[in-house]
Amino acid sequence: MAQVFLDQKGDMDDPAPDTAQGVFISIHSFGELVLFPWEGTNNDSPNHDGLQTLGRKFGFFTDYSVCQDCLGTASGTTVDAAYGEYGVAAYTFEVGNTFFEGCSGFESTIYPDNLQALIYAAKVADLPYQRPSGPDALNLQLLPSAAAGGQTVTVQATVDDTRFDSNGFGNEPVQNIVSARAAFDLAVLESGGGTTLNAVDGAFDETQEDVTGSIDTSSLAEGRHLLYVVGTDASGQQGPPGAIFVDVVADSELFSD
Repeated sequence: MAQVFLDQKGDMDDPAPDTAQGVFISIHSFGELVLFPWEGTNNDSPNHDGLQTLGRKFGFFTDYSVCQDCLGTASGTTVDAAYGEYGVAAYTFEVGNTFFEGCSGFESTIYPDNLQALIYAAKVADLPYQRPSGPDALNLQLLPSAAAGGQTVTVQATVDDTRFDSNGFGNEPVQNIVSARAAFDLAVLESGGGTTLNAVDGAFDETQEDVTGSIDTSSLAEGRHLLYVVGTDASGQQGPPGAIFVDVVADSELFSD
């Protein structure tokens, strides 16, 4: 672990900072559970709320129960070591319903559901104690799908603050969406810049909002570029970005068909 993660935490009773980076997941079978520290005691960890929030995101994808103390204690786990020593957000996934899962069940449910949780973990690994409480940017679409240099394109997306599920172990607070922005550079979005997107219904006053906006491509060279979209909720938290490719082509290519 020391070759992968920075030491971002003090003593065992000290919380990791909100800016701590990294996600550690230990995958076991079975039980359909998402567990988080502490696993060696029933006491809450100093970062209990942040760990619980990301765990409930995982529960949304897996439909697993998300809990800290629902399976009894287990001392000396790698999850407690990853969190306790390095401050990373650490979890155990108890996947499936049996130690020797059938191929059909694995391929139809366990693999696709857990893959989405793992992809989400990668998206928030830079700020796992912050981003998961913010809204997700989903269902990005681009009109037209390709643009000549300088052409304006329209991006559409859904910004959603509700995608949590603990499956019986409490509800995550959700907030209304207050803004959405788009940019070709993540650093621009992190600094509060980018193109402001509008709520399709005319007002940001719900926990789920469809958004749209016009994007200028005049600064882009020909080729494929990534356009990022982020949303912010009423707590002030910006969620992880969604992204879509924008292909900038010559005029002759755009009208060749």
